[in-house]
Amino acid sequence: MPEVTSEPQEKPTTAGPEVAKDRQVLDFALWLTPRGAERYAWRERIEAVAKLLGGPVFAPHVTLFGTFRRSVPEALVLAEALSRDLAPIPISGAGLGIGADPWQALYVPLVVNPQLWRARRRVCEVLDAEGAADFMPHLSLYYGDAPTVQKCQAVELLEPLPVIDWCAQELVLVTLGDRPERWSTEAILPFRG
Repeated sequence: MPEVTSEPQEKPTTAGPEVAKDRQVLDFALWLTPRGAERYAWRERIEAVAKLLGGPVFAPHVTLFGTFRRSVPEALVLAEALSRDLAPIPISGAGLGIGADPWQALYVPLVVNPQLWRARRRVCEVLDAEGAADFMPHLSLYYGDAPTVQKCQAVELLEPLPVIDWCAQELVLVTLGDRPERWSTEAILPFRG
C-alpha cells in the first residue's frame, strides 16, 4: 500500500506514465467490510446467488459513500483522514430486500445506528457532498436485473434469512470500474478515532 501523506505529492512532469496515473481522475467508493469467517460466509452467499441469477461476484461490503471523483493521491489523503476520525462501527441487520434498481436488487437492510450515521455524515462533510439524509445502508447479495420471480428463488437459497452482526474496523477505498469485476481495492485503512 502506498504511503499516505497529508497532501498529495506532486511529481515532475518528466516522470512518464506514473504522472498520468497520479493525475488521472477516477471514480472511488468508501466501503465497510466484514473480516475473517464473517467475510467468507457472506462471500459464499454472494457467489451462490451469482451462480443462480447470473450476476457478478463481488466482495461483501457496506457502501459508506458511493461514487466520488478524485485522483488516486487525493482519494488516499481523504480516506486516510477519514480513517483517523472514525471509530469501530457496529453493523447489524436482518431479512432481505428486493429492489428494481440493479445496484439494490437483493440485499440485507442495515440498522442505521448512531455510529454508522455519524460516519456517513463525516464522510459527506469531508467530501463536501450532499446525501447524508439519503443513506440507505445495506449489504448487497446480487447486482443485476433478474426478474423478481428469480430473485425470490434466490431468497429460498439463502434461508434461513441472513443476519448481520459484526463490527467494521477499517475503511476500504475502492477504485470503481464500469462493472464489479473491475473494482479494485486501493487501500484498507484501520480506524483510529
